[in-house]
Amino acid sequence: MNETGQGLILCTAGPELGLGLIGTQGGSRWQSWDLGREMAVYLHSRLAEFFPTQAWRDLDFIAVCRGPGSFTGTRLGVVTARTLAQQLQLPLFGISTLAAGAWSVGQTLTEPLTLAIDFPAQRDHVYGAIFQVDPNSPKIKTVQEDMLITTGAWEELLSHSPYHPKRVPLPDILRLLPGIAGLAQAQYSAGQRPHWQTVIPFYGQTWQPKP
Repeated sequence: MNETGQGLILCTAGPELGLGLIGTQGGSRWQSWDLGREMAVYLHSRLAEFFPTQAWRDLDFIAVCRGPGSFTGTRLGVVTARTLAQQLQLPLFGISTLAAGAWSVGQTLTEPLTLAIDFPAQRDHVYGAIFQVDPNSPKIKTVQEDMLITTGAWEELLSHSPYHPKRVPLPDILRLLPGIAGLAQAQYSAGQRPHWQTVIPFYGQTWQPKP
């Protein structure tokens, strides 16, 4: 076992299946497939192609995108990751889609910044959250946790935020995967070993303004 850990990364929160592997001698590896409604049909075969069964024993942890995102896809990914972590007796990190996106964007910056990151949901809603990121740090600070909110309320919240966040869209799957990996690896290096039972999907809780 190495200090940063070798980890398998899994993301099914959107129409694309994303898989990643980090902490190996060959560096990191990322791959995605646009599976859409056939995610459940091809997930396990793509996983077997990407990461041979005989290599499972070399893993130190698994990290999965816990949402927000597609209800069916998110549930499928989390259930798959929980099953693998249970069978292999490995720690499982559940990483927010939005946090992973913020981490990825943060790595492209030259100085610390507060980011508001969002992507469309249904019925004039968005999934949104606010984070403080630093390109020189593997960690991010959550200012506003993940939420499901109307587009108008989100824009109003941002306009009145004392943090004056920069609004950015959610990155694509091949940029989300390093974000999931980076956040999970930072937690692993800090000594965290979350049990698979602690990871549950986040489907989106509607935001309510404070009275």
